[in-house]
Amino acid sequence: MECTFSEKVEELKAAGFKDFKGSGQALLLITQATTAQSVDMTVNGSQKVSVRLPGAGGIKGPAARSYTALKFSKVSSVITSASSTMTWRSTSARTTSRSRLARGQPDRLGRSDP
Repeated sequence: MECTFSEKVEELKAAGFKDFKGSGQALLLITQATTAQSVDMTVNGSQKVSVRLPGAGGIKGPAARSYTALKFSKVSSVITSASSTMTWRSTSARTTSRSRLARGQPDRLGRSDP
């Protein structure tokens, strides 16, 4: 993070302002997990600083994502009192159908041939 004052600072000094101070913050995103309690960061272009990580145990990797197989679903287009047709859309998970067919069970659409 870099703070740069514009020419406005001279006008403020002439008006009696001095000892300019400020603060800032930054959101940092991890690029890799670590068990280290602190990490080295480069600040002000070249200065190396050791920064203690919050909490205990370093930085954990991303949480494992669970897989949920798509089930059979059926939806239709919006209908109103003026509608004369409606469009249906149905979906079924191929992996579910395949696994049922492999066990000799019909899929949810009643098919029994793989």
